[in-house]
Amino acid sequence: MKKFTTGVIIAMMSVVITSCGTTTGNRDAEVQTTQEVTAAPTIEPTEEPKVLIDLKKKAEITSDVNMKVNSVSKKAKITSGMLYYKPKKEGNTFAIINVTLKNTKDDSTSFSLGYFQLIGPDGEEYIPTLITSSKTDDYDLISNNRFMDANYKKTGCLFFEVPKDIKVKKCELRYNGDGIPSNTYFKLK
Repeated sequence: MKKFTTGVIIAMMSVVITSCGTTTGNRDAEVQTTQEVTAAPTIEPTEEPKVLIDLKKKAEITSDVNMKVNSVSKKAKITSGMLYYKPKKEGNTFAIINVTLKNTKDDSTSFSLGYFQLIGPDGEEYIPTLITSSKTDDYDLISNNRFMDANYKKTGCLFFEVPKDIKVKKCELRYNGDGIPSNTYFKLK
């Protein structure tokens, strides 16, 4: 009986060893196939080059709108008569950017404060702060219109809430007409 049991065990071990050898061979084949697939070249998307416009230079930012950045400043709060606006987050301040916008078309074009972005030196993006009046004690504002009428021209300020320690003159201003990302940026120094 012992000889029979030993024979069965030896036969089973032979089957297991043979099976393991076959599995190893298949694994090598699978690895080689995977390596061939990952070796294919990749295609990188390309971006349009960034266009930087100097402070106080006028530029066509869309086919319909020209813009010029006139000045840049910072202020802890903005007053409008008996009202004042302060940053929502403690430790922040307002970056104030005075711009001139002009619609060059003979008909109206859409417009929103949301088309503007202030890009910080670290790449952080800030959106304009909405101030409900059209004028403060010190500033005329670019208001949140839905359309710029034909030949519309307006000089006013945009306000961005930014961290107090940010150097606004190291930031860039971008206008995205109709929400389409623009490659045109204005230097603020």
